[in-house]
Amino acid sequence: MERPLNDFQDGHAESMSRDESAPGAWARANVQASALPGGTGDAGDVAAGLIVAATPDPAPVEPLGARYRTWSEALESDGAGP
Repeated sequence: MERPLNDFQDGHAESMSRDESAPGAWARANVQASALPGGTGDAGDVAAGLIVAATPDPAPVEPLGARYRTWSEALESDGAGP
């Protein structure tokens, strides 16, 4: 679970470095890193994450939960408005 999260984080940081000062930069970097062609998102990583998330043991998914909380806070303070 850590490798795809780290890959995403790296792609997000790379996108942010090109657009960090404008309002909404965090959200744009999130989309670029996860969904756009050439982004770091990988369908295999998504499938693996869904399989892990479906397990009854919550421990493997905790890194995702911790990062999700951090990402949610960053998005709220991104300055893009509703």
